[in-house]
Amino acid sequence: MQRTMRGFKTLLVMLCVTAVAASAMAQQSGTVQNSGAAPKNQTAQADKDRGATKPVEDSVPESAEMAKAREKVQFLLSGFEFFPKREDLDAVAPAPMMTSILKAFVANPETAPTTRFRAVDALGLYSQEDVGAFLLPYANAPGKVADEAELRTLEMMRHRSIIAYAKSQQERANAGLIPMLEDSDLQIRLTAISALGQHGGAEGVKHLRALKAKDTHHAVQRMLNKYVQ
Repeated sequence: MQRTMRGFKTLLVMLCVTAVAASAMAQQSGTVQNSGAAPKNQTAQADKDRGATKPVEDSVPESAEMAKAREKVQFLLSGFEFFPKREDLDAVAPAPMMTSILKAFVANPETAPTTRFRAVDALGLYSQEDVGAFLLPYANAPGKVADEAELRTLEMMRHRSIIAYAKSQQERANAGLIPMLEDSDLQIRLTAISALGQHGGAEGVKHLRALKAKDTHHAVQRMLNKYVQ
């Protein structure tokens, strides 16, 4: 009888051990299966960090033709010893595509400043009204810009934009340029005088003559003497 009881107890212990081992293996198996997936709260946070909660706008892919033209234009604008003429640019792309490429260079803060400056100069070769509308904000004083390096670039770009705007739009640019004759920045006044003197026609000269009687700064008078007798 005692032998039977000992055998029963041994069997019971073995069954308990087996049950515990099976439970541990099941838990381990579940851990392995879920090891590649983060908890739901972590997944949600990761999606949020990647901007998954924001709508994603479809981007228009750049055509092969546009990409090829853009590379050629960037090369043309990269050489200091040579600046492309209008016929050089026309040989690369028609005006609508070319002005679109040049505007993109000007507007992109990640583009090298020298390339942006030369893109502004190149836009001066095109007389379309949309080119003028694009250049005028750059010809005016930049607004609030958080990045100091970008602000300095825009301030330097302003002078070239004034000339390019006048060259592009000719007398149509006078209304935007005339107020700059009274700018507090002397260099801007001098650039505006040059722009109106070269491209403003009779109306531009009329305003320069009036300025000659008002602004007595020697640098202004010297610049005005180039266009007003």
